[in-house]
Amino acid sequence: KDKLLFRATISVICLSFLYVIVLLSSSPTEPKRRILDRDEELSLVSDGLTQWLRKHHGVVGYVALKYIDHGGDEVRGLVATTDLDAGALVFRIPRDLFITPGKIVEREDSLELLLAARVAEEFRKGPRSLWRKYLQAVPTRDELAKFHPMFASNEDLTLFSDLPMARLIRSTRSRLREKWSQNKEGRPLQDGVSWPTDLEWLDFLHAFVIQLSHRIRVRIPDSPKSKESHETVALVPMADMANLVSDRDANIRWEYSEDDDAVVVRTIKPVKSGVELVQAVYHAEQRPKDNGLLAYQYGITIGNNHYAADPLAPDVCDGLTAAIEELHSKSDREHKARMLMSSVVFESCSAHHARAQQAAAAAA
Repeated sequence: KDKLLFRATISVICLSFLYVIVLLSSSPTEPKRRILDRDEELSLVSDGLTQWLRKHHGVVGYVALKYIDHGGDEVRGLVATTDLDAGALVFRIPRDLFITPGKIVEREDSLELLLAARVAEEFRKGPRSLWRKYLQAVPTRDELAKFHPMFASNEDLTLFSDLPMARLIRSTRSRLREKWSQNKEGRPLQDGVSWPTDLEWLDFLHAFVIQLSHRIRVRIPDSPKSKESHETVALVPMADMANLVSDRDANIRWEYSEDDDAVVVRTIKPVKSGVELVQAVYHAEQRPKDNGLLAYQYGITIGNNHYAADPLAPDVCDGLTAAIEELHSKSDREHKARMLMSSVVFESCSAHHARAQQAAAAAA
């Protein structure tokens, strides 16, 4: 009897186990989540940023973040989502949503270090940051490393060392590295600049390039009720994501409104739905910049730039041109920083090349 009971128990257990297997195999599986493509992801980021701005008393008009083709490269930019008349309100971003250096200082290098430190601090806060929706919309470190010359290799900067832009990048990076090391060691920096000592170098460089390429220069009151004002640099969420063009090609312009205590962006000409909203490069910081400086700060050059790059010496032009031709022969076009510096070289050497062609034609 005991043997029969044992066999019956085993049979029941086996049948129960088989029943569970059949039940599980016949139950509907959870549908796989569809992987969003890059455009859909940016659309969600744009919607989230718009909602955040409106929640915090900002005004966002008929505009959205989209990927836009710029000379074969797709970059983030602002696009009108309906036809806009001249003078249409695009943004009103209150001052308490700006990311600023946090204190009044006169030294330019301290201003940008303070702003970079603020950006790095907000990145580290992650979901606790007030600006998390904005920071999700700016380029990642990996994205910037693909095209911004501040991430160029030492080999590239050595190759283009006769170019003022390349020398400026090397000196800036060297200064930043020195300040980063000084802060990491706990040694005080000028103007009370500081950031967490465990911040990695590449994360700090990322924060610096974000402020460098997105900031505007604006005069704001020293405090909400103060009659005194000071000039500073600031990140103005979403409004600072308009790409830059020449004066004649711009279709929006920003200004600081004392009445609104906000940056206000309006169209300066009619804009059709689907057209990119772009601002004049001069108005970002109210300072003239040739294409060498634009390449250094934003990783771009523009056509119809009113401010010409300084010409390079003939022997420098010949040496750099030969080096560039060798690079291109090696199919080196995927290195965006090299291509960018090459374009600055060709502009700076255009007069020399024109004279050389004229001399060659005359000799022939």
